[in-house]
Amino acid sequence: MSDGRARSGPARFDSTLGAWILSNHADVSAALRDVRLSAVATAAGDAPGHAAVRRTAARDFSPERLAAWCAETAAKHVARIPVGRPVDLVREFAAPWSLALAAKAACPTGGDMEAARLSALAREVFLAAATATDSTVSPRALAASAELAQSLQRATAEASIDVQAFVALTQTLPAFLAYAWLELFQNPEEAHRLRHNGDLMPQAIEELLRLAGPSRAIFRIAESDVSIGAAKILSGERVVLMLAAANRDPAVFANPDRFDLSRGERHLAFGHGTHSCVGASMIRMAAAAATRALLAATSDVELVGDVDWIDGFAIRAPASLHAHIQNSQRPVPIT
Repeated sequence: MSDGRARSGPARFDSTLGAWILSNHADVSAALRDVRLSAVATAAGDAPGHAAVRRTAARDFSPERLAAWCAETAAKHVARIPVGRPVDLVREFAAPWSLALAAKAACPTGGDMEAARLSALAREVFLAAATATDSTVSPRALAASAELAQSLQRATAEASIDVQAFVALTQTLPAFLAYAWLELFQNPEEAHRLRHNGDLMPQAIEELLRLAGPSRAIFRIAESDVSIGAAKILSGERVVLMLAAANRDPAVFANPDRFDLSRGERHLAFGHGTHSCVGASMIRMAAAAATRALLAATSDVELVGDVDWIDGFAIRAPASLHAHIQNSQRPVPIT
């Protein structure tokens, strides 16, 4: 997988991982919906508490509230990006903007320094998840998650944001934005089309989730015997669902590595069923707002240099994304 493009295939048992590997779209989709395959607890959140988390997300991350946050901050952050020289879109925009959104929800009492501390803890949790090959959580990630949870509880009287949501905003969101912008600006004709037709943004986000969703794999455990495709999974056996491979399954997506705005929404980036991602609507809205702001504030974005990757078994995304941006409305600074 040197290019990061895991390929779909028939179900198989991997003796090294000690788990069934499901990677084609039909198998992964079926597994996501099968209640006999249980999600497992991770440092970013306790799976058995998903119903409570979902209710909290629905209450505290309403579309209206999130839209207001995005409208307030996206244009401000993108306006700070220097023009006329290469910049890192992760460091200059995606990461600080995402942290600003999380900070608004968490209301850290210590201001910017406290927000940075909480973000560092979330980074520890995120990177541990990226490299995981099973549901085992490292002691460092567990400690970081516990400290983050305590800090968020102190900062928010009604616990309006939990570890899972904070990690999603400060880490998963900028990871997705970086990967999405890499795909988008590698296709300048489609970027131009999107820049001049904002109505295409919702379907663009869905296609970018298919191509650039940072989650490569998620883990399940069988609570009873279950058959998925060719896999005869016994109770207690582990299952790895390869989301990225399923999202590039040629049996479902013609020319699966091509960015195509005409595709329908059949990707599995957020899972399905009971254990679908509780932050899906939040990530969709925020990603659309950030991308819309970036396109509106620039006349051209040209990617430059090599991409450094967070390249784990479970998560893959650019750690940085260097680009040269132009905006005919802003003067190029004299250096």
